[in-house]
Amino acid sequence: MNPWRDFFPEKTPRPDQERVLDELTEKWADHDTFIFQGPPGTGKSAVAVCLGRWLASQRTLDAQATRTYITTLTVALQEQYENSYGKTGLAKLYSADRFSCHRGGGLTCADGSRAAGGSHSCSGVRKCPYREAKERFIRSDVGILNLAYYLNETAYGGELPRRGLMICDEAHAVPDAIMSFVALTITEENLSEFLVDPPSSFDTKEVLTWLKTDYLPPLQKAEELLRSECEKLVKSGATFDTPGFVDTCRNFKAVDRHACNVRRTLGHVNDIGWVVDTAKENFTLTPLSARGFIHDSLIRRNEKNLFMTATVLDRDAFEHELELEGRKTLYISLPSPFEAKRRQVFFIPSCKLKRDDLPGTTRSLAKGVRIILDHHPDDKGIIFVSSYAQAQELIKQVKDRRLLTHKTSDGKQYLMDKHADSKNSVIVSPSMHVGTDLKDDLSRFQVIAKLPFPSLGTTSVRTRSEQDPRWYAYKTALTLVQASGRSVRSETDHAVTYILDTDFGWFLKRWRSLFPDWWLDALKMP
Repeated sequence: MNPWRDFFPEKTPRPDQERVLDELTEKWADHDTFIFQGPPGTGKSAVAVCLGRWLASQRTLDAQATRTYITTLTVALQEQYENSYGKTGLAKLYSADRFSCHRGGGLTCADGSRAAGGSHSCSGVRKCPYREAKERFIRSDVGILNLAYYLNETAYGGELPRRGLMICDEAHAVPDAIMSFVALTITEENLSEFLVDPPSSFDTKEVLTWLKTDYLPPLQKAEELLRSECEKLVKSGATFDTPGFVDTCRNFKAVDRHACNVRRTLGHVNDIGWVVDTAKENFTLTPLSARGFIHDSLIRRNEKNLFMTATVLDRDAFEHELELEGRKTLYISLPSPFEAKRRQVFFIPSCKLKRDDLPGTTRSLAKGVRIILDHHPDDKGIIFVSSYAQAQELIKQVKDRRLLTHKTSDGKQYLMDKHADSKNSVIVSPSMHVGTDLKDDLSRFQVIAKLPFPSLGTTSVRTRSEQDPRWYAYKTALTLVQASGRSVRSETDHAVTYILDTDFGWFLKRWRSLFPDWWLDALKMP
């Protein structure tokens, strides 16, 4: 009898899930790190929940050593877990900003905590909703939270205890998430607030010197002043109705967090390479790699770690980026459970979009899209482009009411809701290549209008691509494979993918080794 079977969160495990869970539990004691590559449809979420529940059944004296964190990249993915497995005892946790304070007035629990001296202590018999959720989460055997919150909580709150297992879902994107977390942005508003002139140049060394000698001292002075003002207001008996009280506390929270980020950056500049990216009046210090941060941010905080993803592509590169060298790592890889005929990928070279001639180069793309739309008159679908400008230009030239798009990442959920309610709409998006679930009739066809090359518009990407061309190709292939899996989500699902970008021809010839066999099996070349 499989030791994990009583803890499987669905009615019956599939053969691939049985194989993975057997291997994980049988070899559990011999490894401290696990990698599970499972294409869409292999049921990674159920494996994660089952493994966490099985681990809890091994409890001895140390409860935390048999408890599990599951992290997702987005709140939407977290909610998918909750909707599917919430009844199995899966505990959830969000940041204090997502809980409403009992005091009312539009306050969040984050506001209430800061104004109460950081205690999350509500008056009377009521207890802070965030505090209750957090305590319940800490006591849980298996808890789900998004990675951004986990990084913030462990960096600034420090209340989440070390556990026996951390499971990172969508692990291929963990390095980017951590780089975004540690990147430091200085805005025009920051300079104005702290009365600091910008650096004389954006050379990385000069910016770091400026950060330490010119920027940090007045920032810390403002931090201490706001801290003192908050403490005085609290001691004076100020309430949440006192004019300026909440605004002062919110301002202190923002400045305090920013000062922590600056100090952290200065503490790491000698460990890894950093570059400066500029955008209008803002500039950002970004590490060239997440290496140097992943071990401290994730791996060391738990006894064992499981990284789950649909696309590893290059195991050596994957383990290198996650700082897994030298660890006892078990690698499990599954083929796609879906028949190739249900997820065919057709390369139809039709266009080569150029940013400096977007209207002209979009004409051939628009022609190809019209043919595909005519071929799928009653089907919903999605068209992947690489910028909002491309999306707008394509819609302008195709002139078809079926096409829907969004202007910012914040508009994706509204777009998805509108798409779900329509008859045969087609999404045009530059930011839905990963983390989007278009199962069944939500999409029967996909169009890759432009290969998803990482933008060379930032110094960080440009510098790393020059230093490591294979990394740049790896990121492109990974996003392409991810995008082609957005519309086939189960064994009974089906969709067809069309790649129209002529660049795919030379890219495949040069980097064919990056693509998994199960993906190449579905590829149809001209």
